[in-house]
This record gives sequence, structure tokens and C-alpha cells, in this order.
Amino acid sequence: MLDRAPRRSVTPALEARDVSVRRCGTSLVQRVSLTADRGELLVLLGGQGSGTCTMLSLLAGRAVPDAGKILLDGRSPLHLADAGDLVVGEGPVDADAVLRGHCSVVVPRGRVVLLDRPLDGLAEQDANALLARCRASADAGDAVVVTIDSAALAARHATTIALFVAGRLLSWGPPAIALVPALQLLGTGASLNDGVAVPH
Repeated sequence: MLDRAPRRSVTPALEARDVSVRRCGTSLVQRVSLTADRGELLVLLGGQGSGTCTMLSLLAGRAVPDAGKILLDGRSPLHLADAGDLVVGEGPVDADAVLRGHCSVVVPRGRVVLLDRPLDGLAEQDANALLARCRASADAGDAVVVTIDSAALAARHATTIALFVAGRLLSWGPPAIALVPALQLLGTGASLNDGVAVPH
């Protein structure tokens, strides 16, 4: 059963409401709802084909959902042209450039920072350093959303984890809660990269 994060009373910085995407008859994202708040490092966790990169593209306004909607500060639809404080980076070099200089000062309103697979090709030490920078950026007031495939790194740095498997949001919440289904999958010998089917 899907673990839901607690409802928040304030308008989240970024929100996905029941979004779905299908391409060539295949569901890439299936009825996903989640939020990212300022002061939060949200990790979209999943292996290749899990739907995390598609989800980030939706959150960035680079892809349009077939169903549902994306809200930025409660406004819809989200388009990059009117996104204002939305910053998107891809890969480790762009991620570092996006975060550089923004971690040690308190941002009055905070940005929304989306980073797609920023750890690809990085050694473990560098990956930890980059995620620590992401967490510092969130602590300074940004809403930071990152796609990665390492449960260990997510557990170490994230405030919130959204675990994706085969296009579905399997769990969402603090690391201690959200990673329980991942540990159960790994206990069966499955991998987050296996595209394990999730029962309806």
C-alpha cells in the first residue's frame, strides 16, 4: 500500500496532482501525486525506467502530463516561461553550477531547484559532497528535487524520499518510512533497476 506523506496546510512550492504520462502505449508515470516545499530536499529515488526522470521533466514543465496537473506555488499550468524562481540542472556539472554560491545565505523566498541525475559519473565522495550541498541549499530555504538511484545516499541526505518503481510512486515520506518498501524489494532479491511491477 502507498505510504502518503502528511498533508501540509501551506501551499507547497511545487506540486504534482494525479499526473500520468503514456508514450507508445507504455505508462511512464502512473497517477502520481506529491509535493516539494521550500526547506525540503526531495529525492526521487528509482533505477532506470522507474519514471523518476519523466517525473522531473513534468515538474520542470518540460513535459506535459496526459492527465493531472503540475502547480508552482499553487498556480497552474506550469510553463518554463513563467516559472520565475524555478531552476533546472542536468548532470553533475550543471548541478554544481546551479547550487554554487546559494548554500550559505538565507534566501528570503527560496528557489525551486530541480536536478536530473546529478550524481551520474561521480565518485562516492563527490556524490556525498554534492548531495550535502543540495541539503544545505534546502536548509537555506530552497525546495530542491533530485533524481538518483542510490537508496543509501538518499537515506543519508534527503528530508523526503519518493520511491518510484515501474512508473508508480511506491512510497513517499521521511527516509525511515519511504525506504521500507525498497528494503522489502531488495530482500526478495529484486533490484530498483529491475522495473519490478507494482500490484494495482
